[in-house]
Amino acid sequence: RLDMVVDAVKLQLLDFPIPDTGSFPDDATAFLFEVADRLNDPEKVRIIGELVAQGARDPALATALRTHLLGPRRAALLAMIDRGVARGELPADTDRPVLADLLVGPLYHRALISGEVVDHDVARRIVATVMAGDARGEARVAT
Repeated sequence: RLDMVVDAVKLQLLDFPIPDTGSFPDDATAFLFEVADRLNDPEKVRIIGELVAQGARDPALATALRTHLLGPRRAALLAMIDRGVARGELPADTDRPVLADLLVGPLYHRALISGEVVDHDVARRIVATVMAGDARGEARVAT
């Protein structure tokens, strides 16, 4: 059962490449557009919610999802961030895992928790907010 679940979810992600446009903001925006499009499908949101719930009850499923599904996707997202750092678009001391969370977390929160709209406009605003902030994880106060 576990292998079937992981394989089914992997199939859903085959057509979900990590963008490499030569620009971190453009890559992040394209990536979030894909996430938003998937989270606009009520059936996919239901399945994601069910997988999260089942994973909370079944440590083997949670581990399998992290190892075979989430881990590779997160590694690709971190590589996208690394390209942005290498091009000087992000600070050298960027907190990569936190930046990855800042990008995708709000979309999943809206879709799974608050039930708010998840669309391209929200994705653009997330990227703009992240790019205006301090990618090292330090607060920036406007004066």
